[in-house]
Amino acid sequence: MNSQDRIEIESGNLRAVFLREAEGWRPDWFYEGEVSLLRFKDHEWLSIGRVVYPRHAATMERLPDGGLAFAGREGDVSGTAVNWRVVVRPGGDTGWFRIETELKPDADLILTEAMSFFESPYAYDGSEDSMTLLGANPATIWRGKEPITPPVHNDPRWCYARGETARATYGTHNPLLLHRVTAEGQPDRNVAMVADFRHCSLDEIQVTPTRTVPTGAGGYGDFKRAAHRGYKYILGAGNWTSSFEKDPPYHVPAKGMTQVVELQASTSIPGGARDRWIIAAWSRAARINGYDGRPPAVADVYRRLQVDWKTAGEWLHRSFLIPGSTGLATRERGPVDYLKGTRPLADYCYGPGWRFYLGDLLVQLDYRIRVLGRDEEGPFIALQELLMEHNLHIDAANPKSHLFPKARAAAERFRAAGMEGPFVDAIRDLPDPERPDLAASVARALTDNDSTPGIWAGHCRRLLPQLTNETYPVFLPLLDAMERSIDPMFWAIAPYPRRRAHLSGGQANAHTMLQMAHCFATAWQTSGEERWLRGYCRLVNHAVGWCFHTFRGRGMPEDLDLRGMAHACTAGRDQQADIPPMENSSLAAAMAWLDTLPLDCVEPAWLDCVFLMRHTALCQYPVARTHVRGYRPDGGFHWLPGEHVASHRHLQESVPYFSYENPVDQTLIATYQSYQGLHADLFMGGALADAGDDVLTIVPRAARLDRDEFRNRCVLVFNPLQVPVETTLRVFFPGQTLETPIHIGPREIFRETFACPPQ
Repeated sequence: MNSQDRIEIESGNLRAVFLREAEGWRPDWFYEGEVSLLRFKDHEWLSIGRVVYPRHAATMERLPDGGLAFAGREGDVSGTAVNWRVVVRPGGDTGWFRIETELKPDADLILTEAMSFFESPYAYDGSEDSMTLLGANPATIWRGKEPITPPVHNDPRWCYARGETARATYGTHNPLLLHRVTAEGQPDRNVAMVADFRHCSLDEIQVTPTRTVPTGAGGYGDFKRAAHRGYKYILGAGNWTSSFEKDPPYHVPAKGMTQVVELQASTSIPGGARDRWIIAAWSRAARINGYDGRPPAVADVYRRLQVDWKTAGEWLHRSFLIPGSTGLATRERGPVDYLKGTRPLADYCYGPGWRFYLGDLLVQLDYRIRVLGRDEEGPFIALQELLMEHNLHIDAANPKSHLFPKARAAAERFRAAGMEGPFVDAIRDLPDPERPDLAASVARALTDNDSTPGIWAGHCRRLLPQLTNETYPVFLPLLDAMERSIDPMFWAIAPYPRRRAHLSGGQANAHTMLQMAHCFATAWQTSGEERWLRGYCRLVNHAVGWCFHTFRGRGMPEDLDLRGMAHACTAGRDQQADIPPMENSSLAAAMAWLDTLPLDCVEPAWLDCVFLMRHTALCQYPVARTHVRGYRPDGGFHWLPGEHVASHRHLQESVPYFSYENPVDQTLIATYQSYQGLHADLFMGGALADAGDDVLTIVPRAARLDRDEFRNRCVLVFNPLQVPVETTLRVFFPGQTLETPIHIGPREIFRETFACPPQ
């Protein structure tokens, strides 16, 4: 109930309370019922430089949407006056609030701390359990004073940070913060925050324990303990302990600085499960960062440069089929991992490690030849023969087969005895199902080279039908162990759990999670057991919500030479420009079952992720790369037009494939990424079906290289907009195109199978 000195606004079960005192309006708490969950830090509206902390607003204005605007003016901050304004808007029944903060000095100002911060009650004494996810960085999990997750990168400049602090290693591209804290005698607190980075002048992100406060000190004695603390949340704001610099001089120009965040808090996990909480927050972050179904890349880059997936895919296909090419392999040393001279360590230039990916590449080339009717088999066969010389097995009875020795031998032994192969290795290594790294080792066993989409299409579906015979007690326990480990050990589902020194701390990555989801979908298709379908959904939710980006960086040219809005990454590598832009074929593998999954099980955020990837992943192609990043002598960097500067780009354009690990800074040219362009071309690029840029058109079975696509085409179209779309779906068969008008409602899915017309 509002009164003259108290105002409440509600969003779902969360309500924000503001009190009027003699000095003005101050923020109280965000409550669920009578439980205080979250507040503006120390009940202060914002921080202005570790000097001024306004606790009272001189004015309050009611807004038409039910929000409230609070404003004030500080007369002397380092010699100038500063106007500030904080708007709190409710989100209807969503449980989210939108907080907009503006700081505007009368003259340019330097601050070491700025904008609005938030915190939990000072309810904890250090014995609590804490879980934090920030952007696409490693999970930080503590049980009391004991770290559960492996340590992550810790810069010496962060010497003042408390041990339980979770932070990004650099400015995030996924402005998402999730924190769950539980303690005996306290309600669970689940806090989610997302930032609208289009309107945030700062992009730092951190969760840290607050100072420890004695009972009764300064009004902070909320609980009867000798000492207690809370947790502070920093997103889109700057704090001297959260910054990537020590005591940073934030420049606040006279035109002002802004921060826009949305927050949610509850005593129970929203959605009832951690994966549902994560994917919902990811979806909200994508939506508030300007995702309206028309990413700028489409209008500002693709069309301006006259490049699209179909033309780029044709170029890539032709480049792979150059007669006599040695780009993919050499007769002396076999398949190429990295183009010689592009990897600092020579031993990494050549080797057998990616022959499985090369096998997928061969199949996809064959797929394009047969499905699109290309008459280019001569160079293709020559390339196969070259690879055959180095033990890349090509079945004599079927020169297009890609069942390699390891995969085939494992499959044959598995079928014959049920006690051999990489699946059983995990059981031998980990006989105790209670061991904490079981899930990681199962993931390693099931995804180690033998789980790329073509391999699974080739032999896994012949293995899984035997779940009811002698192989049942071998294969099924591994999937079962993985399914039981998703929630308690989600952060450890990684192929190499013991590599603690890696920047990701040996934690999970999108590739492994999504390949495991592919396994689960295959098991569900074969057995019909609903728990495999549930496990599939949980794994995809974790991978997309934790490991994919939602935001394209500010202040950079609208050039696809950047990571886009949805590129897979290893947890812990959420940095400005250090992620392989196309190391995401595992997403296609996970989506390869959308032709058969019940549509009510398909989370729209998955399709949002694919849509955003489709519209930002053309940075693989030279025609879409216009700028090169160069460092200035002062340590900053700027963007230089590629056509005006000599750079490593000549290497990328001098070979018959051009995939590389870092589209901005490095010269590492890798075949294991080369094939992914073709995979994307078939799955989501428009080579097989297209319905225009405003919707997402995918061919799920193409993602698993299903040969049924030769005879018919299963197409899924998703409308990412909040309004209905009328469009024409075009389905391409050799020499023929089928066209059908379709109407798709807001956020709806259209799915249909089209038979190949008779010639």
